[in-house]
Amino acid sequence: QLARSKGRTTRGYDNVVNFYKVSDTTTGALAAGALPGDANYVALALANILQDTDNADPNLETSDLTETAFNLSFTPDANSWMPYVYVKATDSYFFPYAAANADGFGHCQQASSGGYTYIYVEDLPGCGDQDFDDIIIRVASQT
Repeated sequence: QLARSKGRTTRGYDNVVNFYKVSDTTTGALAAGALPGDANYVALALANILQDTDNADPNLETSDLTETAFNLSFTPDANSWMPYVYVKATDSYFFPYAAANADGFGHCQQASSGGYTYIYVEDLPGCGDQDFDDIIIRVASQT
């Protein structure tokens, strides 16, 4: 499966986006059994990030007010991939599940339109202005 994505950031931080493997997208449970809020969740999630086909780390970086296109290839399995964001300026990791984040807020929202899935991210602690337009990721799956 090929995921063709485009990411952009619209605010003042340089961010890194990647995806990590979950066994249940509803709860955010990891294959190791950890749930968002567990003390070891972040470490286990970051140990299971998406690797490129050559096992390189495919972190997707984009600078302030830029748009970056990227392609990710991976083989579908029983797990699903969820995004996380690393905000360099605040040394913070943000996940879609509120309990996984130190500030207790969910930093990702998702919507589908026109054959794409859009992931909207708020990159400020406490969800900042809650506009969820700081990073926008557009994903289209192809077989």
